[in-house]
Amino acid sequence: MSAKSLKSGWKMVKFGEVVKNANLVERNPVAKGLERIVGLEHIDPENLHIRRWNSAADGTSFSRKFVPGQTLFNRIGDRGCRHGDKSSIQQTA
Repeated sequence: MSAKSLKSGWKMVKFGEVVKNANLVERNPVAKGLERIVGLEHIDPENLHIRRWNSAADGTSFSRKFVPGQTLFNRIGDRGCRHGDKSSIQQTA
C-alpha cells in the first residue's frame, strides 16, 4: 500500500505506532488453571473468532498467553507459510 492510495485525511504509520506487543508468558498453563491452547492451525483466515483449540492438558511447547479483548497477529515467517491472520479473542464460558 502506498500513501497515495490512502483515504483523504489518513496517514501511513508504522505497525508499532498503533499496537502494543503484550508479550505475556505462561510457562505452566495447566498449573495456572488454563484449559485451552490456541495455535496457528486454529486460526482460520477471514474469520475473526477462534472456534477451535487444543486442551492444555495435552501439553504445548509454546508459552505466549493472550486474554479476551486482545488481537492476535502473526508475523511473516521465512518460509512463506500462511501468516498475518488476525483474530479477535472472545471470552468463552
